[in-house]
Amino acid sequence: MIPHELVERLKDQAEFNPLVFRSPANQAEVRDALEELGIGLDQEIARFLLAYRMHAIRPVRNSRQLNDICEPRREIFRSTEFARSLYGLNDDFVCLDTAEGEGYIVYSKTTRAIYEGGIPEVPALNAGTLAPTYSGFFEFMLDYVLPGFVPDTGSGR
Repeated sequence: MIPHELVERLKDQAEFNPLVFRSPANQAEVRDALEELGIGLDQEIARFLLAYRMHAIRPVRNSRQLNDICEPRREIFRSTEFARSLYGLNDDFVCLDTAEGEGYIVYSKTTRAIYEGGIPEVPALNAGTLAPTYSGFFEFMLDYVLPGFVPDTGSGR
């Protein structure tokens, strides 16, 4: 279940941008894209992507715009392929932002954690020695949209 605080904050954002909510007409496309990425429907990120469009969400904590899985384009696929080909990111990770410039925000399909870092950390990320920035996707999204949110102290932040 998506945390109540996150749902309420996204409702607030939707007052200014109704594109925050995913159209029910796109459910099949999202499910197909999740399957193609190897992300199970039981994962937090899947539940979130079935309900919301990440590219339409305004951050409060950081200025990095998130990509969406299918709308308006399959940007998550593009950025993930970019990071794999250019930086050697392994197949466990899915890029949630462009992965261009100095850093990245990636989701691990295995640990279900979020990692933020720079290009020099990719070998440690691939080796599994880089500590996650967030223990889960919802924790990351809460920090992304809620002013003053304090992530779990067990994360790498």
